[in-house]
Amino acid sequence: MVRFGEAIQVSIEWTATVLFRPFRPKKWLILTFVALMAGYLANFGNLGNSSNFGRKEKAAEAAVTTGIPTFKEPLVSAPATPSRLDLVAALKDAFAKTHLSLPLAAAIGAAVILLMVLMMWLSARFQFVFLEDITRNDASIKAPFRLYRREGNSLWLFYLVYGVIALTFLGVVIWRLAVVLNRFGVFQDQVTAGFGQIALACLPGGLSILILITIGLVMNLFLSDFVAAVMYKDRIRVMEAWSRVLALISSHRRDCIKYFFIVIGLRLCTLLISFFVFIAAFLSLFIPALIIVGLFISVAAAVPILRIPLLAVLILAFLCGVYFSICLGLPFAVFFRTLSIKCLARMDPRYNLFSFSSDTRQVSHEM
Repeated sequence: MVRFGEAIQVSIEWTATVLFRPFRPKKWLILTFVALMAGYLANFGNLGNSSNFGRKEKAAEAAVTTGIPTFKEPLVSAPATPSRLDLVAALKDAFAKTHLSLPLAAAIGAAVILLMVLMMWLSARFQFVFLEDITRNDASIKAPFRLYRREGNSLWLFYLVYGVIALTFLGVVIWRLAVVLNRFGVFQDQVTAGFGQIALACLPGGLSILILITIGLVMNLFLSDFVAAVMYKDRIRVMEAWSRVLALISSHRRDCIKYFFIVIGLRLCTLLISFFVFIAAFLSLFIPALIIVGLFISVAAAVPILRIPLLAVLILAFLCGVYFSICLGLPFAVFFRTLSIKCLARMDPRYNLFSFSSDTRQVSHEM
């Protein structure tokens, strides 16, 4: 049985060792970049997004102003049920209203897809760089990036295939939801049913999306926390690592379930802590930054020739401030990466990466 309290304590201790003993700003900057590229700093602040609440309120207001019936009102009969062809026509009309040509839209879509694939490849490779830096208390990029190219490419291909399959299933579910909504005349502004009937018809699709999100959350957690570590230790490809991790999960079901909920709970706590830390840092730097910006504006107004250089300096300072704010999340990233390694080692001592001989890491593999 894994003693999670002990694992959390030693993970905090190792995080302090890596980042504060001694404190080196250059190491912080490099490790922040590695953690960001590996995806360990990308999810802070994404939880609790309240943008949907505003959309729901606007939809409710639109329902009142347009006279859309609710579940308390009698149903309004419709002359005919819209077909799927009507849905396609409605989507084409919506696309035409954006005044975006098809070739331009295709070019933008292709560029976005290529960028996503590139970032996915970099994220897969940098996961091994981050593992190397954490376990060796280092801040290297070049050497581990080249050393673990085979494992990184294998993980990237898995992410790519898994992403395509997940998006396909999600697209099918969303399309079926759109067909259901179109059947009730939502896209034609001729709603033929009340809110309760529409919600009941959309319930299977909503549950399917929830199940897909849950499966993706669980898979991503164990993939990044356990599978990548097994690949790193045994120098194997992703499918072979998955088989070993699944065997490990099968023999430690309770520990893995506890680990999942403990990590989710700790991430919510650290999300709240990081929010207050960011607010404190922002408030402490707001007045000095405001004074500096005021001085820059005054100088630019007095000496017009300096406007462009001063603007460039302000933009650079702003980008540096954004990056420094990202650095505030580095201790959490190091802690969670360390915690996953410590818990994995307690389930199977063979995967204690901190006692992993550095000589074995230099074994080269062909693509």
